[in-house]
Amino acid sequence: MRSLIFKDRSKLSPYYIPAVLPHREKQIQLLGSIYMKMLDDIDGAYPVYTQIVGSVGTGKTCTTLRFGRMLTEEAERRGIRLEHVYMNCKVDGSTRFVLFGNLVKKVAPELSTRSLSGEEMLHRLVEYLKDRRKYVFISFDESSEEPKGEDNLQPN
Repeated sequence: MRSLIFKDRSKLSPYYIPAVLPHREKQIQLLGSIYMKMLDDIDGAYPVYTQIVGSVGTGKTCTTLRFGRMLTEEAERRGIRLEHVYMNCKVDGSTRFVLFGNLVKKVAPELSTRSLSGEEMLHRLVEYLKDRRKYVFISFDESSEEPKGEDNLQPN
């Protein structure tokens, strides 16, 4: 039965990410200027870290998820195997061991084991990705207290 109030109930989900994020175009464009050019020389790319800070509810997570989707879509168009992995540190792990273990489970479940240290799991994951010529764009969310001040996107 169709709802008389809602056209599409899926848009009420916290996991719904619209195709266009009003008022976040500048941030998405800045992320694109940092990460899209890496696709031009993916084998020569090096890790780049970006921190997005702002008050609760300002669109940091939504912006990150939308950009991750855009980046993977562009990589796919170029024939690059790139996966965006979203890690919520409060949900996916309160310790490095748990966090790294959940990262491995999301990227390569067949590598998942409790018999290795977090660093050994990461090493195996890196080797796994190299062997398969696969790349990962990882977003860590809820990683710590947010600094006070204006909403900001800061390349590190």
